[in-house]
Amino acid sequence: MKRFILGHGVAKAGTTWIWDYIKNGSNVKFPNRLTNEYQKEMKLWPNFTSIGVRKNKAYELLGLRLLPSLMSPRLIFDLALHWQLKRRFIRSDGEYYFTYCAHLLKNDGILADMTPAHAFLNKETCQRIMHSFEKGGISFRALYSMRDPVRRAVSHYSMVLESYGPAKYLLLDQLDPSLKNNVNEAFLAFMKWESQMEFANYKKTIDTLSAAYPEEQRMFVLFEEMIRGVKLRELSDFLGVSYRPEAIATSTNPRRALELDEEIAQECAQLYRPTYEAMAKMFPQTETLWSGWKYLR
Repeated sequence: MKRFILGHGVAKAGTTWIWDYIKNGSNVKFPNRLTNEYQKEMKLWPNFTSIGVRKNKAYELLGLRLLPSLMSPRLIFDLALHWQLKRRFIRSDGEYYFTYCAHLLKNDGILADMTPAHAFLNKETCQRIMHSFEKGGISFRALYSMRDPVRRAVSHYSMVLESYGPAKYLLLDQLDPSLKNNVNEAFLAFMKWESQMEFANYKKTIDTLSAAYPEEQRMFVLFEEMIRGVKLRELSDFLGVSYRPEAIATSTNPRRALELDEEIAQECAQLYRPTYEAMAKMFPQTETLWSGWKYLR
């Protein structure tokens, strides 16, 4: 079997756990050039425009845009012996992405790209990816995981602080320097960033994916159910990997949760009220599973 799995996120909603579940339960491809392990994210498509071509002046100056018209992407890619050059080709044109993936799957297996920012992809890009793989004889699956919006944002903010440090925010001018010593106000500002509001707009992503993919090729899962093993067999069958209930006890990316004042948590829940209400209509169990509801009743 040749299968490609496109993870649409969302960030801090179990994408790493799903990746580990796939990686440890099937013949997964995508070796890392340095560690010979598997890399979870290619981070290609979020850098592309709606038609799937990245705007890159450096590549235009180097004439790399002309190469596909002179020889096939596969030939060009095969001539690029060094991984870094292959990676540059992949990020300059989507056709190299498909060429690379097809090469890895030439002897069958499962290939997954779990980049959380895929939640932002539009219908046209989603369909281009799906059709390109299917044209090459590779079955396609799309997966989208969701989590209590407030808890997800807390986890995401904690990860960013731990990974990059407050100085990163200041360098990027994305947080007012006056907030750096006020955890609650800084978190509230973080939640209002455009990217965070987009991450929390689960209905928009679900609508896009529902319009882009046939029902049998897409699956929507809840983080809170997944870590309890609910529908794990269904998820395993959908992905094409072995059912391994023992994986439920495995924790990935564990972090100490940020402690917020109740007033801030309530304000955040109100900010995300449209998502809570929309998801309650699609997934009624979220009214029990998502603790953020206590601030909305």
